[in-house]
Amino acid sequence: MFFRFDKFTLLLMLTGLAAGLVNGLLGTGGGILVVLMLGYLYPKLPPKDRFACALTVMLPTSLVSVFFWAKELPELPLILRYVIPAAAGGLLGGFLLDKIKTKWLAKLFALLTIYAGAVMLIRA
Repeated sequence: MFFRFDKFTLLLMLTGLAAGLVNGLLGTGGGILVVLMLGYLYPKLPPKDRFACALTVMLPTSLVSVFFWAKELPELPLILRYVIPAAAGGLLGGFLLDKIKTKWLAKLFALLTIYAGAVMLIRA
């Protein structure tokens, strides 16, 4: 059977719902929930795979959130100033992914999350 419904599946579905809800409300952050829950549910899953799964889940979620957050999209030249460098950064990050130890990636992720949270708390 391709799809079985049990407590484990329900927990995954609730995690996806929570990730989408957080992303829709805040515009970001749902991926953190996915990474944490995958670490809990699949402790043997390598961290790089957890992050890749979170990114895969967050792509469609982020696209849906765009429709609610951006009533009018900014002008294309403004968007391209961010999209083109972001895509280049994604390519560079993907290239470097196999060259950096997983423990350093986890620490970098944690530091960026703490920094972003601190900035949001200070500005709120």
